[in-house]
Amino acid sequence: MQVTIPLHALICTPDPEAQLALQFFAQNHPAIAGIRRVDTWAETLGAAARSELIFLDPRIIPSPEALNQIAPGASVILLAGDPHDCRRFRGTRARSCLLTPVTWESFQWTMRSVQPMYAKETA
Repeated sequence: MQVTIPLHALICTPDPEAQLALQFFAQNHPAIAGIRRVDTWAETLGAAARSELIFLDPRIIPSPEALNQIAPGASVILLAGDPHDCRRFRGTRARSCLLTPVTWESFQWTMRSVQPMYAKETA
């Protein structure tokens, strides 16, 4: 039997609408145990070690290579208003990309894609 480990989410975006939507969706998702919001890249780096999911606006990332500073155990999900922002981060630590405005359906799809990484087998 597979059980999903409770996930801690970190949200970093200057877009208040995306921030509120993500916070609401995360609070209503059974796999997410905690949510933290930060405002800057430096705060993201400081809080990333305690998060399995990082919802990150590409506008605050200094460069695509900067994602290598985030611990390998975290899944980075970009929050982009333009698909070109997602393409710029191909081949980096970004696991997925959510286009804004974030919908419940797109959030659920993203969660289904990352949850297997955080499941453990139980007897």
